Amino acid sequence: MFLPDEVIKEIADRTDLEQLIGRYVTLTRAGSRLKGLCPFHHEKTPSFTVSPDKGVFHCFGCKKGGNAFTFLMEMEKMTFPEAAEYLAKEAGISLEEYKNSGTYQGTSERQQLTDLYDKVSGALHYIMLSTPDGKAALDYLLGRGVTQEMIEKFKLGYMPADRTWLYNFLTKKNYTPDFLAKTGLFSARYPKISIFSGRVIYPVFSKHGNTIAFGGRTMKKEEQPKYINSPETMVFKKHEELYGLNFATLAMRKEGFCYIVEGYMDVIAMHQAGIENVVAPLGTALTETQAAIIKRNAPRVVLLFDGDAAGVKAAERGTFICEKEGLICDIVKLPGDNDPQEILKKNGPEALHNCLKYPINCFDFILENSLRNLDLSRSQGIVALYSRIFPLIDLSDSEVRKEQRLKALADKINADYKSVYNDYSKRKGGTGQDSNSVTAVQENRISSELFLLLAVMANSQYFELVRNELTADDFYDSRARDLFITMEECFRSGVFSEDVILNHLENEKLKEIIIQKLSSDEFKLNAETIIKDSIRNVQMNNLVIKRLKVEQMIRKASSEQGSVPENLIEDKQYYDDEIEKLKGMRS
Repeated sequence: MFLPDEVIKEIADRTDLEQLIGRYVTLTRAGSRLKGLCPFHHEKTPSFTVSPDKGVFHCFGCKKGGNAFTFLMEMEKMTFPEAAEYLAKEAGISLEEYKNSGTYQGTSERQQLTDLYDKVSGALHYIMLSTPDGKAALDYLLGRGVTQEMIEKFKLGYMPADRTWLYNFLTKKNYTPDFLAKTGLFSARYPKISIFSGRVIYPVFSKHGNTIAFGGRTMKKEEQPKYINSPETMVFKKHEELYGLNFATLAMRKEGFCYIVEGYMDVIAMHQAGIENVVAPLGTALTETQAAIIKRNAPRVVLLFDGDAAGVKAAERGTFICEKEGLICDIVKLPGDNDPQEILKKNGPEALHNCLKYPINCFDFILENSLRNLDLSRSQGIVALYSRIFPLIDLSDSEVRKEQRLKALADKINADYKSVYNDYSKRKGGTGQDSNSVTAVQENRISSELFLLLAVMANSQYFELVRNELTADDFYDSRARDLFITMEECFRSGVFSEDVILNHLENEKLKEIIIQKLSSDEFKLNAETIIKDSIRNVQMNNLVIKRLKVEQMIRKASSEQGSVPENLIEDKQYYDDEIEKLKGMRS
């Protein structure tokens, strides 16, 4: 594309790289740079850095890097002209004078598709709200308890029952038959027939709010399938998108977690109850890519699923996907076979909020569900239980959490902990790796706790600040705990130095990590900010874990005794308050 260098420079100069990348990745300040989880590959520890002053980004994991143009081209699969046009428009720079150039590529097919989808979405929304044809669909939604506000917020619409209406509507707007065949709106066998005819329409939005696909629901009880979803196109890949993400991103970052529900109506019901940090997969089970998108915006998920067998199965599968991605995962099992929309309609917003108050830890949920369905009096039952539970334990990156889960398993089956531990140690990992291989992977990972102490190793003057705020019991990562204890011993003996600390450590892999970090400039700038932020991250993690334990005790007391002791309610309120205080310090 022909654009003068000075125009490209102007676009780059007027682009806020932090703001641009921040739409995709939760970035935290680390000196003069920003860090976050890489959007280009799956990772649990941030290795993606942004340098706004230099106008570049780089991932130390997958090695991808570049500038604002490169980032958009990678993230959105744009060409350079498309990325330049997008950034210029955001920066208020007109490129009209260059569009007549023979080398200018013009509007891409991707852009033409999203423009068409936006037009279709707007037309179908208008038909529902303002025409006799759409009245039945509007009455249907209102009858299911969906408010006018939600109908407008999600741009819900209606596709006329005339099966050729959409084709005629779009050809009159000069769209060609060849182009319409690529839109996913029409039957492959009968190109003029809309696949969504006579259905309530749920537009699917990209993270930017552009329409990229549709879902259509029948209003007839006997008609199957109940839902039809857009096929994959140039701009829509089911496993990479989440319904409601365009509304949820800011709320997820603010609240620190995300609800995952099953479908369109569940997302809308949650919004109607005032809950915006919620998303749903699109016509498929939750994928690793979707979990990675959530992880870039929040560290924790709460899975909401119906209480029927299909819902339980989906919750279990979702748990493994989320834990594999490094997300803290809890589950809310809704009463009966109800979903959020049914609870909202029958009993109102307060009832829905009450259902969400006490989520169940995912491990406890899967363990309890397994115990209900297996005969542990037979050896086959124990083997089957291990085959379901051990792979979940494998996914934990905390040795303390692994130990807690193995102890919980031993207690539940009335077995000796050492026997269960030995069984776990002997078996092959669920992913085909043995325990040594799993451990090797985990040893290379840098937790937030270890990150803090590595920063202190590079800036030893701040250890006193850390020891005033934290104790060894605050570290769940065994490597971080061992390093803290060694540093504390050296500090008390008055010989606090890198050489002495390294000499006292026995974990050779940990020594390698420390040496590698001390050899870099990662903690050279703004060390105090990095360390203070990391201290608060460790404190927040501890408070969340302690609150989850109290919530578990509350659920147990409520189930077994029918009431909750006052001290547990006070403990939960205390942790709630402390977490809010820390959130205030971090904002």
